[in-house]
Amino acid sequence: MNRKEIHYQKRMATFGILLALLMGVVYCNSKLPPKELPADTVSAASFVKGVWINYLEYGEMISDKSEEEFRRTAKQVLTDLQQVGINTVFLHLRSHSDSLYPSSLFPWSSYVNGGTGTSFDPTGIFIEIAHKMGFYVHAWLNPYRISGKTLAELSQHNPAYAMREDGNCVVQTDDGVYYNPASPKVRSLILDGVREILETYPVDGIQYDDYFYPTTVDTFDRVAYQQYCDAATTPLKLDDWRRCQVNLLISGTYQLTQQYKVVFGVSPAADIDKNYHTLYADVKNWVKGGYVDYLCPQLYFGFDYPDEKFRFGNLLQAWENLAESIPLYIGIASYKVGTEDAGSKEWITATDVLARETELVASSQVADGVCIYHYSSLMKQDDLSTTQREALQNVLSAIS
Repeated sequence: MNRKEIHYQKRMATFGILLALLMGVVYCNSKLPPKELPADTVSAASFVKGVWINYLEYGEMISDKSEEEFRRTAKQVLTDLQQVGINTVFLHLRSHSDSLYPSSLFPWSSYVNGGTGTSFDPTGIFIEIAHKMGFYVHAWLNPYRISGKTLAELSQHNPAYAMREDGNCVVQTDDGVYYNPASPKVRSLILDGVREILETYPVDGIQYDDYFYPTTVDTFDRVAYQQYCDAATTPLKLDDWRRCQVNLLISGTYQLTQQYKVVFGVSPAADIDKNYHTLYADVKNWVKGGYVDYLCPQLYFGFDYPDEKFRFGNLLQAWENLAESIPLYIGIASYKVGTEDAGSKEWITATDVLARETELVASSQVADGVCIYHYSSLMKQDDLSTTQREALQNVLSAIS
């Protein structure tokens, strides 16, 4: 059996499983079944001290580099992070319907030498170096986002190009092109992409970003929803049906990562209500059903934010209440250092916001780590950034 035949069989197997799930009305109307985590599943550090390296940063690390130059760059980046006290890297391997690694499913990201890619495997090299230095590495993915352009501008090398004529798969919105979460073909493609990473690289985990449904307008998935309503005896309301579609991807990804014995987590937006009502991300159900191994909410706010709901301490409490017994890593915002935030000058006048947030997380009875967005802002060399980084480093060094 050749490579294409093997790949086809895997895709059809995935599609069959997802189609069965989609047809299961009981699944969409009930709680997800409890998970069973294999005893030897890869674990995270006792306290996660993480950083996100986004696709812009990673693409810049790779572009216009020889393999040897990239090795030196990767080693320097990891050395910088090690000195701060970081032990976990969330590496952006797919930001759109593309890749920052050699893929048989997705074209090279336009941020890697303009989309021409590179002759070496940067991700394999990065993970190799990181593991030798004692880091955990999670592959960070955006499942549904395709492009910030239009359908007409899609590359013929993009899998979305072949799916664009199917109104159930690829949809144009005001701010770009997205995969339709309601499409079994889309879920199959996304899971195949996750599987490709898991089969190729010894990553310690898979993480989805906070983008799910890109809009609340009812025209986005009208065709798929009408088909569902026509077939269902007692159809769900649109909002509940959309949350079910996202749940199918989350549960499918969890089951897949269990096969490869790595952890799976999601980094949701800070606003729990927005996740549920606007992005159709039913985070509470993921936790109760056991289809995420951890959550890493993006609490990118300070202590003095004008809206009290979004002040860091209040957000942390809300997520502690939601997370129950699963690991909770808290995303904090080094990119806000030196900026005004909705009228608050805290990030300009204070010198230890990141450190104090980390101390609060470390003292929590629920939270298990922090993750900083993002590498380049954390390592900025201006006076305020340096002061904030040094204060953070002192706190991280005191946490085991």
